[in-house]
Amino acid sequence: MDKELKIMGKGKKITLIIMLVLALLMGAMSAYGAMCPAYNPERLLIDPSESGLILYAILVTNGLQWVFIVANIFTWIASVGTLVMLIALIAKWKFFYIGTVVTSAIGVVSGLTPYLIVALNGGSTPSYMRAAIWGIILILMLIPAFKRSFDKNGISTTELGNKSNTTAALLFFPGALIGLQALFVGPSHMVLAAAQIYTYYGMVEAIQVGFGLLLMAVGVLVFAIAKIRSKRN
Repeated sequence: MDKELKIMGKGKKITLIIMLVLALLMGAMSAYGAMCPAYNPERLLIDPSESGLILYAILVTNGLQWVFIVANIFTWIASVGTLVMLIALIAKWKFFYIGTVVTSAIGVVSGLTPYLIVALNGGSTPSYMRAAIWGIILILMLIPAFKRSFDKNGISTTELGNKSNTTAALLFFPGALIGLQALFVGPSHMVLAAAQIYTYYGMVEAIQVGFGLLLMAVGVLVFAIAKIRSKRN
């Protein structure tokens, strides 16, 4: 029974690490991508889409640009906070639990607010993706079974567990996120958007998807090697 509880505890810690990494990636990508419309809405009029025109009207005509600027600032805060919480979980810093709850709540608000505004006006925005990931983390932290994995100071009471499985998971799931993210968002939100190669969107999209698939493949390979070695031993 004790062995089963230890395995469950390790699984919870790995799950939190994976979710924090995913939230960090998605939050940073969203924060960078959202800076363009939030601070320079006129760029939405360059080769505009229907959603772009709707967003421009929301920002300029309806005077809600300040809401999107605040949401962008909150997204950056949540992204940096998530990085700190990831380090805190591994290093067993005291403020991890309450810090993660607060950071995740900020992340949910930063993504849900612009999504609801745009959706209610008939448009679409990928900000719901970051809201969903931070929302999952927030729910996990409030589930009693997860909450019991931390002491009164918010320090994780379980060890990380199998390093090979953890490494495989940290390659596979972020790889899946990076690959899928390229298929659901515009070029300004992509990982490689910093290169400013918007003219070659198809090429940049292919590179990002390929990189995601590569990470997934390496993750599967690491997991398979670990399983083969464990059977031999």
